[in-house]
Amino acid sequence: MVPPEGAGGAGGGSSGPATSTVDPTLGCDPGQADCNGAAADGCEVDLASDAASCGACGHGCQGGKCQSGLCQPVIVATGQAYAVRLAATETAVYWTSNDGIVFRAHEGEAPAMVAVDQPNPGDIAVNSTHVYWANLGDGTIARAPLEGDGAEVVAEGAGHPWTLAVSDTRLAWTDYQTGDVTVMPLDGGAKMVVATSQGAWGLAMDATHVYWTTLFAKQVLRAPIAGGATETLSKDLSSPSDLALSGDRVFFGTASDAGVFAVPITGGAAAALTENGGFGIGADDEHVYFGEYDGRIARVPLGGGDVQVLGIGETTPSDIALTKASVYWATGTENGLVMKVAK
Repeated sequence: MVPPEGAGGAGGGSSGPATSTVDPTLGCDPGQADCNGAAADGCEVDLASDAASCGACGHGCQGGKCQSGLCQPVIVATGQAYAVRLAATETAVYWTSNDGIVFRAHEGEAPAMVAVDQPNPGDIAVNSTHVYWANLGDGTIARAPLEGDGAEVVAEGAGHPWTLAVSDTRLAWTDYQTGDVTVMPLDGGAKMVVATSQGAWGLAMDATHVYWTTLFAKQVLRAPIAGGATETLSKDLSSPSDLALSGDRVFFGTASDAGVFAVPITGGAAAALTENGGFGIGADDEHVYFGEYDGRIARVPLGGGDVQVLGIGETTPSDIALTKASVYWATGTENGLVMKVAK
């Protein structure tokens, strides 16, 4: 979830190539567009069916079909045993499975095994160099290079490491058994328990704080990465589970199909963005993405508004991962799927 970089110029004259503001559908029949701007071929694109310009010029479906102006989902992998957690970079998606394997799949390629014989791998996260995962079976956290294989244990001694968050400098995790929220520098520094909350569950991290939910205590909390007082950002919530950060807000889904909510990162009342859903969650600069009970993947603007359905899978999504252009999700069933759809 990397925001686009800004650009600017100074002094007289142009600071870069001009961007056309002409509506490519102007003068075209409904559903058609002049995407290449060439008068010779007129309104050459059917936005309802063109997989390279689906619904809008340049909106590609990344291997999926375009139907009625909407990109259709692509199946990345089938037959995944309880692939309940996943993470993604701009070039690959990673997931853990109940059979002790950590997988990686590049665009258009069959899944490859990153690590095997892992003791019940659970949550998974990525930074710019490695993929990390929590092993629920022995309380360890392991990692492997993004493009390599083989497991290296980086932390041990946890009771039930539940959710991970990682940056290029720090790794953090919640421990559902002990309630500990732990932060560990990746430069070899000592790990530190920054807070303890009974039933610590979902987790997110920014440059200064870790944020987490307590599923059954119905709270969203945060604490400084360097240690300090725990703050309760919101309470008396309905089963808050996974977290995502965007701008000055924390977004969370609900394990009870109660919807998607937003809370200021400094605390305040939770604002409902949807009336249901909230299975898995992700956020970028414009939208919050979430799963619905019937298998749909949807999004809503950060400030609330109309919900847009992007695709549907076989059953309730268990996790969501975002790239700049794609939404990945998993279905945590015995023969589960990993799927993708263009944003």
